[in-house]
Amino acid sequence: MLKQEVASLSARLALLESQKRDLELANQDLSKRFADLERTSGRTDMYHRELKKDFSELRDKLFKAYDDKNNNFVNTQVLLPINRHNNEKLCMRKQLLLTLIKLVHDFPHQDLAFRFGISPATSSRIFRSWVSIIHDRLYKRIVRSPNRDCNKATLPMLYREHFDDLTEIIDCYETQVQKPHSLKDQVALYSSYKGRDPVKGLAAATGHGVLTFMSPLFCGRKSDKHIVLQSGYLDHIQRGDLVLADRGFLIEEEMAIRGAKLVTPSFIKNQKQFDAKTTEATRRTPNSRIHIERFIGSLRNRFKVMKGPIPIKNIFTATTILA
Repeated sequence: MLKQEVASLSARLALLESQKRDLELANQDLSKRFADLERTSGRTDMYHRELKKDFSELRDKLFKAYDDKNNNFVNTQVLLPINRHNNEKLCMRKQLLLTLIKLVHDFPHQDLAFRFGISPATSSRIFRSWVSIIHDRLYKRIVRSPNRDCNKATLPMLYREHFDDLTEIIDCYETQVQKPHSLKDQVALYSSYKGRDPVKGLAAATGHGVLTFMSPLFCGRKSDKHIVLQSGYLDHIQRGDLVLADRGFLIEEEMAIRGAKLVTPSFIKNQKQFDAKTTEATRRTPNSRIHIERFIGSLRNRFKVMKGPIPIKNIFTATTILA
């Protein structure tokens, strides 16, 4: 009996020793793998530090290039005097640079936040603030009507034969926005014709392609006539002006009251077809008016933020949306 117990204990002891050897081998293998991971992690951390350093140096070089006195970057002290304390992490010039990059390239705020070393919320706040500043300081300097006599004297040959008194060409443009959370805003923005949520604005330009008027943004359901009447466009119309527009601009009476003339393609109404003279006039008007659409298209290509969709919080006031 005692011999059997000794034999059993010896067998268990041999099994435990075998398991111990297996565990020791496994422990050695794990220790080796852990050492390899530590070395790899150290190299990865070093790579990340070097990459972060290189990126920081490149970013500093970029900012230095824009801050160079010989560079043509906007001088915020001269062009945009701001008499307020800067509570942001970035200096004024970098804030303006961020805004211009967003307007031209429409990079996401996460991307801009990484580039400038700030948070996405800060990037969004800086962009909204500086767009308002740029509009307040530059709109009246850049967007204004040229002298009527000078405009007529330098009118392109395309218009001189049939539209010798041409002052401006007007058209509405659309930009899609993100769907708002408010049901009231959704109803105001949604366009059943487009099947989406756009905002509309009015643009006017001379025959040379000089921008003379940009309206606030209106909800996509508003008609072209409503936008013209509510945007204040008629306030800068003068007696004797000639304006080209599309069929949707039903403002002949309002223009006539101000002594101006509106030229649009003719409606066929109850006629079966146009006569030869009306057909020719109707053909000339769209061919001449097409240049405002090209002008708006060039603005979209230059400032990609206009292509949308624009975040609803960047549409600054509810009155602009629901006007």
